[in-house]
Amino acid sequence: MEEKSEIVKIKTSRINKNNLLSSKFELRNVMIEIARKFGTPIYLLYEDEILKSCSLFIEVLNKNFGSRAMPLYACKALSCKYLCKLLEKQGFGLDVSSGGELFTSEMSKFPMRRVMFHGNNKTKDEIEYAIDLGVYRIVVDNLFELKNIMSISEQKKKNVDILVRIKPDVDAFTHKSIKTGGKGSKFGMSFDELIDVIDEIKKSSYVKLKGLHAHIGSQIFDLKSFEELSEIMIGFYINLIKKFDLQLEDLNLGGGFGVRYLNEGEEFNLKKCISNVSYIIKKRCKEYGIEIPFMYFEPGRSIVAKAGVTLYTVGCVKKNEENIQVIVDGSMNDNPRFALYGARYLIENISKRNVNVDRRVVCVSGRCCESGDIISPDCLIKDPEVGDVLAVYCTGAYNFSMSSNYNKFRKPPVVLVKGDGTCGEIVRRQTYDDMISCEV
Repeated sequence: MEEKSEIVKIKTSRINKNNLLSSKFELRNVMIEIARKFGTPIYLLYEDEILKSCSLFIEVLNKNFGSRAMPLYACKALSCKYLCKLLEKQGFGLDVSSGGELFTSEMSKFPMRRVMFHGNNKTKDEIEYAIDLGVYRIVVDNLFELKNIMSISEQKKKNVDILVRIKPDVDAFTHKSIKTGGKGSKFGMSFDELIDVIDEIKKSSYVKLKGLHAHIGSQIFDLKSFEELSEIMIGFYINLIKKFDLQLEDLNLGGGFGVRYLNEGEEFNLKKCISNVSYIIKKRCKEYGIEIPFMYFEPGRSIVAKAGVTLYTVGCVKKNEENIQVIVDGSMNDNPRFALYGARYLIENISKRNVNVDRRVVCVSGRCCESGDIISPDCLIKDPEVGDVLAVYCTGAYNFSMSSNYNKFRKPPVVLVKGDGTCGEIVRRQTYDDMISCEV
C-alpha cells in the first residue's frame, strides 16, 4: 500500500522553548499556541513522558530479570507508525491484537522477531498474514484457532511458535468491563482445555508450544493480584514441563498496570510489583530445578496515558437549574471512556490560568446527539466562557485508539511535542474525504 508522506513526516514548528518546562502541567502556554496553530479538538502527546515511562520499565526489568525479560507495548492503547518506531529504539517489543495493528507495525518496519500476535478470534486471513510476516509468537486463544494455525502452517510449510492463553481465575480489583482473567472471561482457556490443545499440537510438524500467557485486566493497582497471577502461572508452567516433558521457554504475564488519572491516591508501584513477581518466579524455578523462563510483560496504558493531553474549545455554556453545561467541540467520538465505564479525568481551563475568577462545578459535554456524550459530569474548573480552551489530562491511552466517526465527526490529529520545543503531526486530522473513502 502506498504511504502518504504527509502522514509520516513530522512537520516541525518551533515553539518558544522558554514555555516548555519539565512537567506537562506547566506547558499551558505551549498548549494554547498549539491549539491556535492546529485547531481543536486535538490530541497532544509528550515524547519525553513516553521516554521516561519506557526507561523506567526497561530499568526495572533489567534489575530483576537481567537479559531474560522484554516489555511488549500493548498497541491497543495507542497505535501509530511514529510510536512504533520510537518504542523499537527503546528496546520494546509489540503486543498486537489485530490485522490492523500488525499492518501498522509492518509499515513502521518494526522487527517481527519482537512482535507477539494476540486476539481471541483471529481470522484465517490474519493468521496467514502473521505467519507470512514471521511474527515471533502467536498467542493461541482457543482450540478452533489452533486448528486454523495448524492448517495454514501445513499449507505453507512454515514453522509457527505459539504461546497459549490461560484463564488464571484471578479476580483483579478493577472495573468489571476491564477484567479479563476470570473463569467466565471470553479470553483464553482453562488448564483442562490446555491438555486438549497439547494433544492437538502433537499432531503438527510445524506448530511448537513455547510457553504460556495470561492477562487479568486493566487499571489494576493491587499488587497482590499480580503476585497471585505469578504463583498460578509459574505453577502451570512447571506442571507442563514436569508432567508432559515439554520444552517451554516463555512466560508472558500480560499488563494492566494502573495509572492515576486524578490527583488522588497513590501511583502504581511498578518497582515493587516486578520485584515481587521476580521473587516468586525465581523461588519456584529453584525449587523444581528448572531454568527461569524468558519473561514478557505488556504495558500499554502505563506507557502512554500520562503523555497525552486533549484540547477542546468551549462552544457554548448553558446554565440550567440542575447544572452548568459546558459544551466543547469534541465528544464521545474522541473520548468514549466515560460513556463506556465512567472513566474520570483532571480537566483545566487553561485560558483562565492567569485570571483570578471563581471556579465552578460544571458538566463538560460533547456535541454528539447523545445525552450520554459526556467528558466529565462534575469537574471543578475556572469559570468557563465561549472560546476558552480546556485541557483534559492523561488521555494518551484509549482515546485516539477508540475514536470513531459517529455523527460523521472527523477524528482529531495527534500532535507530538518534543523535548526541544518542536511539535508536529504524527497523525493528521481526518478529512471528510478520508471519512467516506470506503463508501460506494
